[in-house]
Amino acid sequence: MNLSRLKIAIKNIKDTLEAPEDKNNLQNNLKVAIEDIKTAFKRSRINNELEKKISNIREVFLENWKEEKLPFVKEVTNITNRGIPLPVLSICGKGTREIRFTKYLAYFLDPSKNHGLKDEFLKETLRKECEEANLPSNWHESCEVKSEMTIGEIILGNEKIACCSDISIIGENFVIIIEHKILSSESSHSKTELRQLERYSLALNNNYPDKKQVKIYLTPEERSKDYPDGWITLTHRQLISRGMQLLSKEKTSKVAKENLLRLLIDLAIGPYEILEDSLNKMNCLGNRLLNKDLDIGRILKFNKLVEENELIIKLLTEV
Repeated sequence: MNLSRLKIAIKNIKDTLEAPEDKNNLQNNLKVAIEDIKTAFKRSRINNELEKKISNIREVFLENWKEEKLPFVKEVTNITNRGIPLPVLSICGKGTREIRFTKYLAYFLDPSKNHGLKDEFLKETLRKECEEANLPSNWHESCEVKSEMTIGEIILGNEKIACCSDISIIGENFVIIIEHKILSSESSHSKTELRQLERYSLALNNNYPDKKQVKIYLTPEERSKDYPDGWITLTHRQLISRGMQLLSKEKTSKVAKENLLRLLIDLAIGPYEILEDSLNKMNCLGNRLLNKDLDIGRILKFNKLVEENELIIKLLTEV
């Protein structure tokens, strides 16, 4: 019941009855006052019904959430209670240094290195792009992987401009180059208006005219699709998703999984301090929810943190 509105309506009736000189408006005034009383009671019923419905919705939501999501909260909280595998580069404050990430990635792509994956990571990471380029199915069996390799020069007038690829994978009949950008974009050159990827395409055409070319632009997230013809975009998210396929394979050794996990975590999280703070908040909220301290606002905050840390949570739950 809307008591304030009811009080005003009763006062209006009293004032009307105490003013007999205004006989002509008495009936109309009483009708208005009565309608005000009805409205006061009507709105009260609506408000009560609405509050009951909201309360019922809240209870149903919490019950469903407990049944469907609480096991996940328990799993994630148990993992974060134990700590997380330390990302090699990010914890040292080098999480955004492109050259370090590039060398780290090149190491895992190289079948000759001692990461324990042989050529599995190389094959899984670039399978889609190599299939689309119609490379032979065994392309990964005999190739050389190098970081920071000069792929040739381009000549513009009297100027020679050297081009150096972040990662180069050279096979008998093909060449794959990966240009890796984390915070920066394509680099410019004072001697030409050609974009970096355009310069690299010219260098490849000049120096590998008889080889099939696979040109990949690797970035943390999807960027503008305005790339020179022939360049393919690949994101950290896609690379992580492909790498995770190896984490779930039984034939992948424990050592190989541990090594690969650290690379994928580094690609997923960037600076370690940001991850640590975010996971601490999620862990605190998770523990409160597990202790039956259920609150919709707390649940929404927990869900937001889970969404923000989706990749790292997937990686941790795969282990």
